[in-house]
Amino acid sequence: MRTSINADHEKQTYAGFDPNEVKSECRYRLLKTMKSLIWERYEKGHTGAESTRLLDNTVNIALDTPSIKIPLWENTYDYFTQFSLLKFFFKLKDTLFIGKYARA
Repeated sequence: MRTSINADHEKQTYAGFDPNEVKSECRYRLLKTMKSLIWERYEKGHTGAESTRLLDNTVNIALDTPSIKIPLWENTYDYFTQFSLLKFFFKLKDTLFIGKYARA
């Protein structure tokens, strides 16, 4: 079980990072991951060529224009910077039914 001292220490390790740089890097990685998933789905035959090109172009525009808001982005950034999602997963790991699958 994690103590509040450990959680405070984890928050302090991020204190040296500029929040704008962290946000920019997270945005970049999120979009690159989305782009790779788009092409993976195309290769498996889950999406057609036209929809894949459209989605790929959309991601490229978002990569080239950081001022464009990504609706998914607000939730993703908050989850990773406020530790709420990580705390949830650590609690989930200790549950009786799901925990054995999370540790596998």
